[in-house]
Amino acid sequence: MSDSISRQAILDRTVNRNSIWNKITDSEGNNLEDILNSIPSTENKGEWILQPSNKEQGERDFIWWKCSKCGQVIYSETEKDREEFHAFCGRCGADMRGKVNE
Repeated sequence: MSDSISRQAILDRTVNRNSIWNKITDSEGNNLEDILNSIPSTENKGEWILQPSNKEQGERDFIWWKCSKCGQVIYSETEKDREEFHAFCGRCGADMRGKVNE
């Protein structure tokens, strides 16, 4: 079982007007709050659902996938490409690694 912590609990303990954490930024100028908010939530778990091929419509023979959370559609040439390049949904940020009930 993985260890999950509350993003809000970290923010409550570190981010306030007088905190040194407000003065620390990454190389792109993001402060701690920005960085924490950009990390995908482990509670937002989804999976890619295989979609019918569009090959008969004259397109390349890609494998089409749909996000179980938001409906975002992606394509890949192989299932390995999908696993490597689409570990998270680009629209809703759902973690797509493994199955929803794992």
